[in-house]
Amino acid sequence: MQQACTQIGELGLLRRFGELTQVCLLACLIVLLGFAYYAIIFTNPVQRIGSVLTVLGAGYLMYQLILSKSHIRPETALGNTADGLTFYRSELQRQSDFHRGIWFWSRLVIFVPGPVIFMIGFADAYPSLKRYIEVELAILVLLSFLAISLNLRKARKYQRELDALDSSTPGSSCWYRDDL
Repeated sequence: MQQACTQIGELGLLRRFGELTQVCLLACLIVLLGFAYYAIIFTNPVQRIGSVLTVLGAGYLMYQLILSKSHIRPETALGNTADGLTFYRSELQRQSDFHRGIWFWSRLVIFVPGPVIFMIGFADAYPSLKRYIEVELAILVLLSFLAISLNLRKARKYQRELDALDSSTPGSSCWYRDDL
């Protein structure tokens, strides 16, 4: 029973992480290509600097997503309950670390300045749109604070799952939750 629950948990975890990673990689690619185009077509140097910084930020996020995904090796863990629990625990820890600490803060610090600088350059190049750009900047700041809150909340959820896993006994019922 425990082995079946472990395998179900691992497969659900991997499927969820895999789908989310693909969506994030696609979004990063779109941002990367769009701002690379902006760096070419806009003549304002501040817009170009913001575009290049945004490209670098999106590239860094893609790098982190690919790096974190490359450590997933489910085929070695699914045959043995002890290995499966170790694998599941390591995946929960990896995801918890991804959403807090240096992984998260480095993404935020590297990505956010690019769009801010780009918008400042855009407001300079198109003064008639300054009010709209101020609203966009306010939305970007709000989204940045939401990203902090959501990532830290997600890290706490993974940590609670780890704590529950560590406190469970081998004979207990299935501890896997699909609502993470």
